[in-house]
Amino acid sequence: MGASAVQLGTRFLVAREAGTNAAYREALMQAGTDDTVITKVFSGRPARAIRNRFVTEVASSGVPLPPFPVQNQMTKDIRTAGKKSELAEVQSLWAGQGVGMIEREETAAAIVRSLV
Repeated sequence: MGASAVQLGTRFLVAREAGTNAAYREALMQAGTDDTVITKVFSGRPARAIRNRFVTEVASSGVPLPPFPVQNQMTKDIRTAGKKSELAEVQSLWAGQGVGMIEREETAAAIVRSLV
């Protein structure tokens, strides 16, 4: 496709060494290429995330979002509870557009080998 470089952070989120919780990992492996959206609902800054209940409900509420860092602070407890409870629907599931190509968990070494 003409690219001379790529960014692969999302792929490494499912590396066994990443420390990503099980719900986040599963969301990454289940997401399709059309399941991400650029959103400000978590932090007040635009970032690409997997669309989940939190993104959908906050974005459709019509309530104006405060800017960063206010929005980030306001959603911190919800996001933290989502991570601890492994509830993907309220976590900030950051992901790039290539998320739909992730099929399984692997070690970081195996991911690098597959790229080479």
